[in-house]
Amino acid sequence: MLNAPSHITPPVADRRPHRFSHHGDTMTDDYAWLKDAGYPEVTDEDVLSYLLEENAYYEAVSAPVQSVVDEIFEEIKGRIKDDESGVPWQDGLYDFYWAFAPGAQYRTWYYRPRQKSAFEDGEWSVLYCETKAVEGLEYFRLGSISVSPDGRYLAVSADTNGSERFTVTLTDLTTAEALSTCVEETSGELVWAADSQHFYTVKVSKEWRPYLVERHGLSGERSRVFEETSTSFFVHIGASSSKDYLIIRSADHVTAECHLLSLTEPSEPFLAAARREKHDYYIDHAKAGHPVGQFVIRSNTDHENFGIYISASGKEESWTQVLAGSNTRYIHGMQAFDGWIAVEDRVDGLDQLTLVFAGGSEKQIPIDEPVYEVGLGGNHEAGQSFVRLAFSSLLTPPTVLDVPIENSDIGDAIVRKVQDIPSGYDRNQYRSERLMITARDGAPCLSARLGKKQRATAASLWIRSVRPWHVAVFFRGAAIVIGSGLCVCHRTHPWRR
Repeated sequence: MLNAPSHITPPVADRRPHRFSHHGDTMTDDYAWLKDAGYPEVTDEDVLSYLLEENAYYEAVSAPVQSVVDEIFEEIKGRIKDDESGVPWQDGLYDFYWAFAPGAQYRTWYYRPRQKSAFEDGEWSVLYCETKAVEGLEYFRLGSISVSPDGRYLAVSADTNGSERFTVTLTDLTTAEALSTCVEETSGELVWAADSQHFYTVKVSKEWRPYLVERHGLSGERSRVFEETSTSFFVHIGASSSKDYLIIRSADHVTAECHLLSLTEPSEPFLAAARREKHDYYIDHAKAGHPVGQFVIRSNTDHENFGIYISASGKEESWTQVLAGSNTRYIHGMQAFDGWIAVEDRVDGLDQLTLVFAGGSEKQIPIDEPVYEVGLGGNHEAGQSFVRLAFSSLLTPPTVLDVPIENSDIGDAIVRKVQDIPSGYDRNQYRSERLMITARDGAPCLSARLGKKQRATAASLWIRSVRPWHVAVFFRGAAIVIGSGLCVCHRTHPWRR
């Protein structure tokens, strides 16, 4: 514990009573003056002066241990590759990937005309340079980056002041010229229409509630598509896997409603299932689906741990269940592909990935480790013949795998990338095991134990998540027990607490 020297006096904020009323109640806030009315841009001299006093106090108190702080920082930094890069992918007319230049704080995005494989050698061109975009800015956060279906236009959304309000800008890739169209006050999500002349965004309110879906033209024209009037519901958009539909999902924490709009032809949105309390669902679409239809739905209409349904129309009256959840099986994600569905589920608290094929057959991808995390990676095309997984465990650094669907066996997977640990990491020094612990209420909970192989016993420490290549304590011989907090019986949704 860091103790402040007695000779250093901490700053004390002035008490400046401020009275205000809401709903007939009058309150006093002695520290309201610390809230700059212009936030996120802070210009009030009194506020800035007090913040500088707090910073100076922290620096004075932490000075005796600054060398330790610097050592730990360098140790952590030594486990991060300076020129990290992503796994290439294909989408439409192009191959894509991103990378950090050595020492850069932001990524550069690259593209090239589509090759037979995204992993073939060849020349790449810069699509978008975040490092260049951030020049002259104190803050930058990329929201979305998307190339139009015809390959001509680049749309980018970015927050440049920390307000979490994203501005969309457009560039003509054939000329490298920026278009005059600029869309402000968005959530950052954007989806192109198939004609490459229009795109969709979600406008945010002054309370930062995404509520209004708008359609924009390249020349700046716009129209309203969908507006959510309930202040407890937030709106999000995305393209279906087939890229044929705009999916508009309006939801609070337990109830959802999805509208779908064709991206290929003029039409009005249609409703998949009208909202009803505590009915939560998601919907996707692929061009060549099951015999019953092309829409895929994940819904808790029959079981609170969700099920997977298919439909020819997408409307609830035509949903047919193909995979059921249970008290020990929680289905928490899915993606539609042409002729098959990839399902993210959790059985007895442990991640699984199940493939459901046309005709109803299903196959689970086996994982040869006792405890791990696995989920869908970046799968950009519904017609691809593999599923890309994001995998990691207590022993294995984050790994990207491509698993052929013809033989859904993790042993046949192609390892596309394993996160490099520059300072060194030997997984053979560690062991992990899966534990089932009975809670006080009798519910079994999944936990895991991790430690060095040579240690016969060790004190246990309960934490949320850890990896040996992240935490210096492992290199000093400690052992850790991890409690997931995910009860096998999900009936009360304990993971949300």
